[in-house]
Amino acid sequence: MPVNFGPCCFCGQQIEKTTTDPCRVTVSVSEDDAKWQLWYCHGQCFPARLIELPEAPGFFEPHYF
Repeated sequence: MPVNFGPCCFCGQQIEKTTTDPCRVTVSVSEDDAKWQLWYCHGQCFPARLIELPEAPGFFEPHYF
């Protein structure tokens, strides 16, 4: 049975399972990080909307996907 991942948290389009999708974004919903949610998104939506993180240089390069 196929899994329904719902819409991408960045672009809102439906996510279909591929070799690069879905990606997961963990979102803290409290200041102490005790509560969090897992959101799904397209791999191609990361570079367009997130900045290069200092703790993960080069993370958004194609060879990571």
